[in-house]
Amino acid sequence: GRLHLAGHSLGGAVSVLAAEAAGAASLIVLASDVTLRFEKTLRPLFDRALADGAVTFDPGDGVPRKLTRAFVEDLAKHDGLAAAASFPGPLLAIHGDRDALVPVEVSKLLAGKLGSRARVEVVPGGGHLLSRQEDRAVIRDQVLSFLAGKS
Repeated sequence: GRLHLAGHSLGGAVSVLAAEAAGAASLIVLASDVTLRFEKTLRPLFDRALADGAVTFDPGDGVPRKLTRAFVEDLAKHDGLAAAASFPGPLLAIHGDRDALVPVEVSKLLAGKLGSRARVEVVPGGGHLLSRQEDRAVIRDQVLSFLAGKS
């Protein structure tokens, strides 16, 4: 079978970084900041983690997570946009237009790097977690269409 990688948020960025080496046929990213810079939202937390060694934050799901200096330093070594541009397969980026953590413009920037191989689907009213019932319906329909080659 063919390998299709998908991920949400940072998981989407990790999927982009791993896709070429894994031999993925396609990529699906949801609310992902593939720039790995999170300039508009997480940069102050990154700076605190670098200064203090670690910081705890809640990405919006009520589950506190530890952000460490080592993680931030490792993240800085990667170029998600370059990895995406070198990936030869198609990519579907799904993003909510009310995402307060990762601006939808990041998905549009990603798609711009891949040109005709990429498509962005904006979920009206969708936040970062894309957890509403109507979000899930849009995601399901778009993913199934993309995987079926109807995109």
